[in-house]
Amino acid sequence: GAQKLFDYLTNQEVPLSLSFGKSVLKAYSLVSRTIKTYKKKNKPHKSFGNKLDRNFEVPKDTQAQPRVVRDITACRLHNGTKLYSCAALELAAVVGYKVSLDCDSGLVTEVINQVHTNFPEQTVLFHSDQGSQFTSKKVVDKINSFEWVQSMSRKGKCWDNAVIESFFSILKREELKWHVFHSFIQAEQKEWFVSNIDGYYMYVRAHESLGGISPIQYIMTMNLSTKIQK
Repeated sequence: GAQKLFDYLTNQEVPLSLSFGKSVLKAYSLVSRTIKTYKKKNKPHKSFGNKLDRNFEVPKDTQAQPRVVRDITACRLHNGTKLYSCAALELAAVVGYKVSLDCDSGLVTEVINQVHTNFPEQTVLFHSDQGSQFTSKKVVDKINSFEWVQSMSRKGKCWDNAVIESFFSILKREELKWHVFHSFIQAEQKEWFVSNIDGYYMYVRAHESLGGISPIQYIMTMNLSTKIQK
């Protein structure tokens, strides 16, 4: 750029001004090799606004509208193959999850069907980020077929989906960091989801947001209607 060129030539004792250096670069259409700086975004989705609006408090009313948050994360097998997992939380409990080698709309729709099994008669507020899988026609049509309300985080605002971000952070920090998966079957059925979600996260792990008890204890205590079906 002009500033660096000015500094360099000045150090070489070449007499010139910064403005002259800029004019010469402009006259010869010379531009610097710059890296675009990251600009924070705060744009809502053009079709689906942030209807959840960071309302993460677990409802005590059993008739309250289910608020389901969802996201996709990735990890790698021992041989380097990338593995994708999609999970859905009804704030108090995991109500859908799936592991796949493909990160596509099919992975998302399978989890949507699981959520619908848990809430067959209720209008779910379904929240996600603006990822291409969630905005795909296949996923949007599936959500509309259940007459659910679709909600999306604003661009660049990960805190709009903080609950599911925290969930994946817990799994990675408490489980993935300490295990090596040698196959897709091992990651899907034995190590990650069955033993940690079904056996630990839902039944054992105490959650501060639930008053220091597990999701299953909370559901039983509050007599919530949430079912955990896969």
